[in-house]
Amino acid sequence: MEESSTFHRLVDRIYAAAIEPERYTELVDAWLQQTRELNDAATLNSALQAHFHRAADLVVDSRPGQSAAGHDRLQDLLVDGVTAELIVSAEGIVETANETARTAYGVLPGDHIEVLPIDARSADQLIRSISDVAAADGEHLVRLIRTRDEGPLIAALSAFSGRDGEPFILMRCNDLSWTEDLDKVVAEAFELTAAELDIFKFAIDKMDVAEIAEARDSALTTVRSQMRAIYEKTGTHGQVELVRLAIGLAASQSSSGRDDQAIADHLPTGSRARVEAPYFPQQDQRSTFILPSGRPLDVAHYGAASGRRVLLIHEDMLNDAITPDAQAAFERAGLRLASCHRPGFGKSAPYPNGADLANQFADDLTNWLDEIASDERVVILARGAGLFYATKLAQRRPGAIAGIVGVSPGLPHAPGTHFESLPHMCRFVFSASLGTPIGIGFATRVMIGYFNVIGVRRFTRVRFGNSEHDMSLLDDPTVYRVVTSSVETMTAQGNRGFAAEFAALSHDWTGDILACPVPIRLIIGESDRESRWKRLRRLQAVAPSIEVETIDGVGGLLFYTRYDLIIDAIVRMFDS
Repeated sequence: MEESSTFHRLVDRIYAAAIEPERYTELVDAWLQQTRELNDAATLNSALQAHFHRAADLVVDSRPGQSAAGHDRLQDLLVDGVTAELIVSAEGIVETANETARTAYGVLPGDHIEVLPIDARSADQLIRSISDVAAADGEHLVRLIRTRDEGPLIAALSAFSGRDGEPFILMRCNDLSWTEDLDKVVAEAFELTAAELDIFKFAIDKMDVAEIAEARDSALTTVRSQMRAIYEKTGTHGQVELVRLAIGLAASQSSSGRDDQAIADHLPTGSRARVEAPYFPQQDQRSTFILPSGRPLDVAHYGAASGRRVLLIHEDMLNDAITPDAQAAFERAGLRLASCHRPGFGKSAPYPNGADLANQFADDLTNWLDEIASDERVVILARGAGLFYATKLAQRRPGAIAGIVGVSPGLPHAPGTHFESLPHMCRFVFSASLGTPIGIGFATRVMIGYFNVIGVRRFTRVRFGNSEHDMSLLDDPTVYRVVTSSVETMTAQGNRGFAAEFAALSHDWTGDILACPVPIRLIIGESDRESRWKRLRRLQAVAPSIEVETIDGVGGLLFYTRYDLIIDAIVRMFDS
């Protein structure tokens, strides 16, 4: 290939994106100016092999502010429960957060702590306190003001060091809602007088002695004496311990003897995450299936407790998560969902380099299916690229598969066909997968680097906001949480799963669809922008038996909004 000035500019973009992944889109633009067809991409890819190889070693993998302590290690420090817990850097960047923090406050890794629902003065105070605690390696309580109701939010900050000695802050937050019932519990448990109970409540609201004295119109000496009595009666040694005691009492009092709805109505916001799950499957619905080879598969069972079984095969960037409304709909329909993460995604162990992903995963699914559904027929619900693996499985176990329902399905690319309507970043990764595995390794590493640098919120909109409908759907807090949590799960192991995935899908797999021995029904949104329509017309010309249902007014994220139609298609597949 002639090395023109345009070619040299492209080489410059490759190294720029490796060093600064936020410039990934500049590389995509330059690449797409050089090639418009897959064959051209293969030629270009071959000419750039050496540059891909060198640049891949330069790609920045870390998230903003993340130290060598590692994301997984930090996550292990957190506990899911009543308390919202976060780990932040000294600069206020959220490294990780438990489910309560994500659900109650909408905070995600990569966010700045300013996104918490607190007023501006509280945000400034919190940032200063984080800096002070990081510098002093100590512990501190901060009283913040919520924006929704101007109520108090208590944050306990404690410092620890990462593996490289970099300071981090463990931040525990509680919306402390004091009730009349709690008045009685505290007074009786610790034999507090009415005045001491009043001061107790002022103290846990993070007021100092002078402020309490002013609020009660009492002498400083009187309040100090009463505070000493409170510490002695409660067995605490300061305000920090007193607040922890109050938080624990509030949580235990609120959660005893009430049904779920009563708890949801009565508990502080942070506690509601334990009642109103943000998505399914929940953690206790996930488990590990050990394959005959000894490798683990990350699997889940959810939907209805009993009934007909549906095997969900996820797409490449979005996993098996569904909204609470979808979970309820599957329960009503009597459909049991079973899913597993492909190797390299979630907690499923990756295959060795050079493994045949498609056939190996089909063998893994066959082993698992024989274990969970040896005497029943299942319908496969395939999302995106999951359709490819569904056809492989159906060829192995045709008697066990009633049919395949593909939702916003990935479809084969024929060599030489145009792919301009693919999403921006997917065009680059798909085309870079041609000609050499070095190209796809670099492309997927830069994509993950781009995700890590710009953060999950912006990445989600860049990747999935491909139509007006999809963008508006991402404004729905429930859908947004499901999608962003899926993206985080699927990127947890870096680029390895994606590299194997795109390599497996880069060839024309129309033959697998033609060889599929079970019925296939595809459901596609009318405003889907993933180039499915062009590929679908080509597919229907050679496989006219495939049924296609077009849904008006929805795009590529229809799975999160039209699960009623998806369930109807599954039921009809079982009944046909």
